[in-house]
Amino acid sequence: MTAYWPIALTGGLGIAGTLAGTLGGLFVGRRQTTDQANVEHQQWLRGQRQEAYLQLLDAWDATTEALEDLVDRWEGIALRADEEGQTDEFEQLMDARVRVAAEGLEKPCERAHLLGPESVEKAVDALTEWVDHVASHLHQQAQPGAGTGPAWDWSTFQAFVARGEVLRMELVRAAKTALLTPPAPGG
Repeated sequence: MTAYWPIALTGGLGIAGTLAGTLGGLFVGRRQTTDQANVEHQQWLRGQRQEAYLQLLDAWDATTEALEDLVDRWEGIALRADEEGQTDEFEQLMDARVRVAAEGLEKPCERAHLLGPESVEKAVDALTEWVDHVASHLHQQAQPGAGTGPAWDWSTFQAFVARGEVLRMELVRAAKTALLTPPAPGG
């Protein structure tokens, strides 16, 4: 029986080695599959983010252009409202025009906020807050007694425009960082 111990031991070690190799291979293979799925998901997410960020920038540009156009035409709209006897409705008229100018921004902001990352979420929050401040300022400008013609305060609006440009660039920087970060296994 002692003659069979080396053969049994060698056979046992061979079986143990085979089992260890098989289990190691399964673990490595499973990890590789998980890492590949993770990288593919990150690539998909990056594509979704890119599309969302570009849509948001387009919507932002359209909104700011519409708001600036509204301010440029403000006096003419006020004169027309006065001529048509709608002076009392001027505030509501202008509020409605501001809402129309900003309505295309809501969904792109929500989508970009949803896709993140946190730096983009903060930039989107700042843009949304900016629009709210501009709408509030224009509402105040449209109120009776806010003045007409030269009495309107357009210097504050110009400061808003300048701040909006800064916020846009902050969004671009945050989006660029998010898009240029390559997908990584396990991340």
